[in-house]
Amino acid sequence: MRKAMTIGEAAAPDALASGEVWVEAHLTPSGWTYGSYKDQDAHPVLIPPPRESLLTVRRHFVVAGTAAPRRLSEIRTTRANSAREIARLLEAFGEPHFNVRSQQVPRVPSLGL
Repeated sequence: MRKAMTIGEAAAPDALASGEVWVEAHLTPSGWTYGSYKDQDAHPVLIPPPRESLLTVRRHFVVAGTAAPRRLSEIRTTRANSAREIARLLEAFGEPHFNVRSQQVPRVPSLGL
């Protein structure tokens, strides 16, 4: 079992005020594993990705303030030599679900997607 690490004091104070929320999902040969996340007004929780991870998807939502627009982005990072293997696993397990409430998937309340 991987241990969660909190950034705590290392986080910049203005990073907490930005209204950012994110969560990561890792595609492995046995399915999706959910990892690091950050909720609005909280310090990030960092969980190392599994060794067998072939694809990491990070969903990031930012609400910077009343004058700034909300932004949603998704970053995909591959760790496989074969795009065919990733395509096969995506076909088998589908896309990650970022707003599921369970012990396996960290709930990020303000993401609401």
